[in-house]
Amino acid sequence: MKKPAILACIAVATYGALALPSTAQETRASVLTDTRTPYVRLFDTVAPLPGGLPVTADTAAWAVVKDGDLAHAFTGDAVFLNDRVVVLLRAGATGAEVYAKTPGGPKALAQTAPCLSEAGDIAALASVKVLENKASAVTMGASFKTKGGAGCSASFRLATGDVLLEAKAGAGTSRLALRGSMRYIVIPDYFGDDMVFGARTSDAPRVGLPAENFFLNLVEGGDAIVMCVWPSGQRNADLVLSGAGRDRTISGCEVESKEGESMWVAFLEGAGIWYDKALPAESQATDVALEWKPPFPAKWRADLVGRDGLCESWELVDQQEHEQQLKKAGSSSGLAQTACPCWFDPARTHVGVPPIRPAGGPGAPESVVIYPMDRDRATPLTRFCPVDIMRNALGVGPCQYILDLEGFPQGDTATAAAVTQWVEKQFEKKKDEQESATIKERLAQLIGHVANARARAEQYGNFAGQVQTLSKAQEGDAAVAGTARILQRIAEDMQQSAAKGRDAVKTPDYVKGRTDAIVASIGQNRPLTEVQTIGEELRAIGAAQDRALSRCRLAVRRLKQECRMAVAAHPEAAGFVTSIRDQADKLLQKK
Repeated sequence: MKKPAILACIAVATYGALALPSTAQETRASVLTDTRTPYVRLFDTVAPLPGGLPVTADTAAWAVVKDGDLAHAFTGDAVFLNDRVVVLLRAGATGAEVYAKTPGGPKALAQTAPCLSEAGDIAALASVKVLENKASAVTMGASFKTKGGAGCSASFRLATGDVLLEAKAGAGTSRLALRGSMRYIVIPDYFGDDMVFGARTSDAPRVGLPAENFFLNLVEGGDAIVMCVWPSGQRNADLVLSGAGRDRTISGCEVESKEGESMWVAFLEGAGIWYDKALPAESQATDVALEWKPPFPAKWRADLVGRDGLCESWELVDQQEHEQQLKKAGSSSGLAQTACPCWFDPARTHVGVPPIRPAGGPGAPESVVIYPMDRDRATPLTRFCPVDIMRNALGVGPCQYILDLEGFPQGDTATAAAVTQWVEKQFEKKKDEQESATIKERLAQLIGHVANARARAEQYGNFAGQVQTLSKAQEGDAAVAGTARILQRIAEDMQQSAAKGRDAVKTPDYVKGRTDAIVASIGQNRPLTEVQTIGEELRAIGAAQDRALSRCRLAVRRLKQECRMAVAAHPEAAGFVTSIRDQADKLLQKK
């Protein structure tokens, strides 16, 4: 795993060549409000802080821990920061407290902490140690103790100009926790549909999150997103809930973490960076105007949230593109199934809910949740989106990530989008004859990729059928009937998604016929629109496959987590669900 560096490079490039403050006094005076200097600095507050980090903290009394000093003995609390993030390790606190640095002072975002076990006592910070102390990065080791004397530890690392804090599990730690003011936990699915968990999504105290490597915490108030990323898809993550009725809240999230395993926590902050609104039942087939619009250019994701946190997810488009989609779909009024039902005009954002819901979908949406997924060409360099964090922490973009998980040999170079866009450029440049051999080779790769996707959809469909058979056989057993019904419903959704993936291709021979038509156009000086029309059709097939496979993979992850939680809550169900969980885990392994 490479050390996170990409975001730091972007930030340093944005700020240009900067010098460290010339005096300690300048450093102390601007420590909590300086949003220009990306370097990391470490401080001793000299006297312990009575609570969290106050906006009006008297930083003039703080002592600067000089670069390279690893032996500093703290008399107060440890604070380390860069231009974006402030981290406080406070004696007696239950974790590292993280703040966004703003011109108006620090803004509390989250707390990340080690846990002894799933049901362990709350541990309090007992001691800290400087492990790394440079202008480029600071790493602090932290030991925690419970009232009973049990201990666990973790280290926390912040690099120059970064929005990422690395938390690494130490001795005695079995899980790394994220706590804070959580409104929603989102499991992004880049080609399919997200899942959105709120405080009332489940009555259980703990819910297994169907996340492979990351999730988003949408912080109460709409002005911050905290993203958690970890490198191994084999580490389980849980949502922890407490309270009842209107008092029910999200207490936090926990990720399984053995000693030496890391979790990166990224902090994205800004006014209106995410938005949500409840949708009344009568909103179906109507235009609901939201008093919100994107605060900065990006690829914004709109989740129409229905039952069990299931969503229909769309990329929010502007009004011009929305009208083009409607026209293309052959609809002059109302909402077509192929057009994005969420769009924005210069004044506000609109949500239209199609009156006909697809089979196996989340049902009528109860709310809409919007957040920025990725940057576009107009996104400011100083803004980061979840895809930026994913690329930095995992080293790949969404397309390559998904294809790697599914084990496709050619990766993202053989997708319908990559191949047809390249082929069209050759025809546009009149290089089709010159590149004839390569065009044929890449189109053959496209055919192979489509065949692999179809075969993968068949695997998912077959597994869904097995789960349905096993679940139906348990309906008469009162002890496991509830779990059986949940697994059966998930399997039904997966089977329908797998069928859509197969149907999208029509037949492999059909796809080959369309690529043959492109080959037949080489050197014929036919209108470019003929090749573009075929390319558009092939891209639509590829997009439908991507969406179906993503939905299937999400369903398998849901099955795995439901089985894991069922075994913990109902040991009598172990014999029934363990085999399903093991098959799900095997299906999710890289091919």
